[in-house]
Amino acid sequence: MFEIITFGSATWDIYLKTEKEHVLKNAKVPSGTAIGFDLGAKIDISDMYFSFGGGGMNSARTFKKQGFTVAYCGSVGSDIPGKEIIAEMEEAGIGTGFIQKNEKPTNNSVILLSFTSIDSHKPEYA
Repeated sequence: MFEIITFGSATWDIYLKTEKEHVLKNAKVPSGTAIGFDLGAKIDISDMYFSFGGGGMNSARTFKKQGFTVAYCGSVGSDIPGKEIIAEMEEAGIGTGFIQKNEKPTNNSVILLSFTSIDSHKPEYA
């Protein structure tokens, strides 16, 4: 029996840090600034790390840290990121019996951190 069951996404987040980008002012993006690279350029990465995210997974982790018995209900791929997400949840003591595995790739996201970014974006579990 679980006190809380979370629903939503579970993602494999890939954080990439570069030190050679151009910060552009652009009224077409919500923040007013964007990171730009030359089209077709090879971009050197100065740091890279992986973590897990997504609303459902982050909520499950938060409730678990507060002492609740928690399970996650969602979908991941049968690929390596999906298996890693399940292993991460099991290690944290989050129930995984409601997870559906499918043939689609697990949700992924790429977060670009630049030399102008604040490293506080790095999750504590990365």
